[in-house]
Amino acid sequence: MNTKKSLLAIAVIALFALSSCTSTNSSDDDKLYERSSIDRTEIPIPDEKNKN
Repeated sequence: MNTKKSLLAIAVIALFALSSCTSTNSSDDDKLYERSSIDRTEIPIPDEKNKN
């Protein structure tokens, strides 16, 4: 029983150690979500007088 608890503790510590190795740099994550901007002058706007 004592060996089982020791192995479980080592496994938990190893899990936390491996999971903390991920990048915490937010600028790397921002590259995934960057999109090119939309030029508002290129969007066709319907005429107001043609509305019913």
